[in-house]
Amino acid sequence: MLRRTFALTGALMKRVLIAVIAMAITSVPVLNGKTADVSSLASTDKCALYGRIRQMVRALEYPDQVASELIEMVDSWKDTQGQPILVTLKAILANSEESCTKGELSKTQLAGIERNVISHLARTIKQQIDYRRDFFELASTVRSQKTNCCGYSQLLYILGSSIDLSVQAARVIEPVEGPMATVPQHMANTARLADGTTIILDLTRTGDSFDASAMTKGEYQSDFESGQRNSQQVGSRAGRVRRTSGARAIAGACFIEQLAARGDGSGTDNGRVQTLDRNELIAELHFSRGTLYHSSDRSAEAIKAYSKAIRANPKCARAYNNRGSVYLTAGRYKKSISNFDKAIQFNPEFAHAYHNRGNARFALGLYSQAISDYTRAIELGAELERTFLKRGSAYLKSGQYAQAVADYTKAIELDPKSSWAYYGRGTARAISADRARAKDDLLKAVRLDPALKRHVKEVSNQFELNLTLTSHSSSG
Repeated sequence: MLRRTFALTGALMKRVLIAVIAMAITSVPVLNGKTADVSSLASTDKCALYGRIRQMVRALEYPDQVASELIEMVDSWKDTQGQPILVTLKAILANSEESCTKGELSKTQLAGIERNVISHLARTIKQQIDYRRDFFELASTVRSQKTNCCGYSQLLYILGSSIDLSVQAARVIEPVEGPMATVPQHMANTARLADGTTIILDLTRTGDSFDASAMTKGEYQSDFESGQRNSQQVGSRAGRVRRTSGARAIAGACFIEQLAARGDGSGTDNGRVQTLDRNELIAELHFSRGTLYHSSDRSAEAIKAYSKAIRANPKCARAYNNRGSVYLTAGRYKKSISNFDKAIQFNPEFAHAYHNRGNARFALGLYSQAISDYTRAIELGAELERTFLKRGSAYLKSGQYAQAVADYTKAIELDPKSSWAYYGRGTARAISADRARAKDDLLKAVRLDPALKRHVKEVSNQFELNLTLTSHSSSG
């Protein structure tokens, strides 16, 4: 809340009164005032405002019908005076900016008004649109009045920008386990204020308070599958986000986190929040569609979506990685490797791309190269059961049996129910004439997964282990 630090001039009074109208809506007063003439808000050109919304929706590659439906929806959001809320907020900002230009408001005071305006806009969106985990497209958001963090982020970006706030979508990066990078764990927004400070807004965060440590703990109401480690996508063109300096909730509807002021070129970065320019946001939307298609076995559509993401953001390492994963699943190994190469080119520390490229090289019989890729993935933090399992198999294929046993053992430590790790270790031990332990491993593999009985029987016959495989694989 701002305090009045100077006498109100006649020229300023009109603008202050306009601000009071909107701040009465949010119950957050900006400056003291008495009454206001609601008709003064009519000077805002609603057609121009809605034209700006239409333009921004089109820019995100949505059809014009979606823009029309969004405009119809937000036009129904009224303030206590019966005016469309966006029109009111736009009038407040326009008059406040004019007052700042004339020296009647300081930049700090203007930033306070901007903060209150975006707070009210965020709260309005949250009140009108319920949370639903699997909705992120604007069309489904408008028609169902439900969305997830990606949808909230789009709405705040479009509507905030349409009233001349400096709002951007932002990606919150989370660690992930598994060879396929998925959409980020979370999306939110950032807004740059007149005094140079930046705030983070998150419409999926609920409660009466916000612990600033949540930004480092990742305590969010997440939407999609887990995202990638903070190094998976580097060099965001839109800039970096700074360390926090405090946070607060807005009526339990969202939180605002205050970031330290910075000048252009600041290099500080908390490594967890990446602001997105328009092209990066478009890429994120296509990437999300590709992930949904891929998970539904709609490979052709997934490839098209990932390709669109790459066209929007040619340095999107995650899109190359996931497109490569689709080709890998389809057995197009050379095509997949070229995509993983691109992912690694744009992010040399992309552990999952190394793992995936290792899988493709393994499938082509390039075991030495596959071992190098799996090793690099492990060095970068992908210490997963499947990575050690695959490297163990590559060692086995290349005749390095001791190394294979070591990797299979590590895989079993990470997942004691890994039937294939027991099978692989048993095979390596059988080849090395470690008969007793080979038998134990192979029988354990069948107990964990009876479907392996045929494979175990082949190993038993080949190395004359004389295993007796009952329906319960009990002994030998």
